Amino acid sequence: MGRVGVGEGGSGCSGAESTIKHITCTHHYNSYIIKQYSGTLSGTNMKIYFAGSIRGGRSILFEYQQIIALLKKSGHDVVSEHVASSKLEEVEAKLTDEEIFKNDIGFIDECDCVVADVTVPSIGVGYEISYAVSRGKRVLCLYKEGTNVSAMVIGNRRVRGIPYLNISDLEKSLPLHLEKMISPDLKEKAMKYYDDFKEQDFVVKPSLPILYFGDIEAYFDSEIKIITVGKNPSGKEFELSKSGNSFSRFPEWNESRHNLTQILNNYFKKEPYRNWFNSYEPILNGADCSFYHNKKYKNRAIHTDMCSPLATKPTWSKLDDGKQKLLFERGFELWELLLKELQPDVILISVPHGLFKKVVKSEGTPFHTIGGNRNNGNLRKPYEVYEHVFKINETKSARVFYGQAANTPFGTISNQESP
Repeated sequence: MGRVGVGEGGSGCSGAESTIKHITCTHHYNSYIIKQYSGTLSGTNMKIYFAGSIRGGRSILFEYQQIIALLKKSGHDVVSEHVASSKLEEVEAKLTDEEIFKNDIGFIDECDCVVADVTVPSIGVGYEISYAVSRGKRVLCLYKEGTNVSAMVIGNRRVRGIPYLNISDLEKSLPLHLEKMISPDLKEKAMKYYDDFKEQDFVVKPSLPILYFGDIEAYFDSEIKIITVGKNPSGKEFELSKSGNSFSRFPEWNESRHNLTQILNNYFKKEPYRNWFNSYEPILNGADCSFYHNKKYKNRAIHTDMCSPLATKPTWSKLDDGKQKLLFERGFELWELLLKELQPDVILISVPHGLFKKVVKSEGTPFHTIGGNRNNGNLRKPYEVYEHVFKINETKSARVFYGQAANTPFGTISNQESP
C-alpha cells in the first residue's frame, strides 16, 4: 500500500513535498491561476431562513427589512420574510406557541442556509441557530459592529460571524459569503443521480452521493484552491461500524432533509478514511494545504471523484464495462459541473492512465521527476509527474498535475520517498 503517515498531517515525504513546491512556485507566476473566487455561481439561488428578534425587541426592524431585500435582490428565496413584517405580532397573536414553533422549524428544515441578525439578543434566534447547526445547515450571523455578541454564537466554528456598520457593508460582504456554497441545483442533480442508481446491486448500501469531501467555505477562503481527484468513493466510507455498512462517518445525514452539502463539509472533522486521504497529505502540505482543520496549513483542499459520487462493490476497477458506463456518463457530468463551481487553481490527479487520458485531452509536459536512483543496489524506475492545462469554462483554466496511481494516490512516491 502507498499509505503515508497516521496523523492528520501524514509523515514527511520529501519527493511529494518537492513536487508540490515546484507546483506552487510556478503557480504564482501564472496570472490566470491566482484568481480569488469572485464570480457569481450559476444556479446558486437558495432558500434562506432569515432569523431576527421578535419578542426580544424590534428596534432594528428596518435593518431586517433591508437585509431581506438584499437577499431577494441577489436572487434568493427568503422563506421567513414575515420576520421583517411590522404586523408580525398581530399575525402571531392568532397562532399558538406550538404552531409558531412547528412552522419555523419546518422553514429551517427546508432551507439551504440560515442568515440571522444577532444584534438584538433573542432566546428564539439563539435556539434557531442551535437547531440549524444541529441539522448541519450553513449559518451566517450578522451583527452591528460594537455589539457584544455571545461567544456561544460567534465562537462556534460552524457559525460565520459577519459584522457590519450599515447595509452598504452587507451589500459587499453578504453575497460573497453566500457564494461559498455548492448550488442547490447541483445538489439536486446529485440527489437525482443517487435516486436513479441507489438500487443497483453493485452500489453500496446504505450509501449517499458523495459529491465531494471537505470544507467548502475554508476551500473558497484559501489563497490557492487545490482539489484532488479519484475515481469514485470507497466502500470503506460506509464500513466504519463493525456491525456492517452504516453512516458512522456521516452521522448527521438525513435524506429527507436534503442536508447533503452540510454533512460533506464536516467530513474531515468526523471520522475520515485516513488510510487513503493521508496519501495526499504530504503533497498538499508542500503547498501549505491540507484536507484537515490543522492551523499549521492555511489552505484547505477538497477531494472529488470524476467517475461517480457513489461507492460501489466491487470497486470501480473491477466493475464490468457496462456498469462503469452506466454510472460514468452522468457521474462525469456532475464532476464537470462541480468544477465550474469550485473554480480550482490546481488539480492533483492520480488515477489509471487510460482513465486520465479519457478526461484530460491535452498532451501535457514533463514537470518533475522523482527517484531514478539506486536503492539496495537496484536501479529504481523514476516517477514522472506531468503538467496539463484543463479548461473549466471560457474564462477559467486550471493547472493539472498527474502521476500514475498505485494502491493509493501517488502511492509510488509515498513508498519511495517516505523516511
